[in-house]
Amino acid sequence: MKKILLLKSSILDNGSYSNKMANYLIENWQVTNPNDPFTIRKLVKNPVPIFNQAVIFLSGKDTSILSNEQKRQECYLKN
Repeated sequence: MKKILLLKSSILDNGSYSNKMANYLIENWQVTNPNDPFTIRKLVKNPVPIFNQAVIFLSGKDTSILSNEQKRQECYLKN
């Protein structure tokens, strides 16, 4: 069994060709691999937090000098 992460990034949702192709892939994959779970993440509706060099560098270190946004990102990194 394989776990599949599918990232959809089109702002056109189901009207985009890339999402139509992704849906086609899912449908056809599941015919021959019905037990393989798909995790679908729509990046337009649930974007990935922005990481910058400071957050990556300070990951796991003293966070008292970080901005609130960087602290939020640091928390995201640990989870």
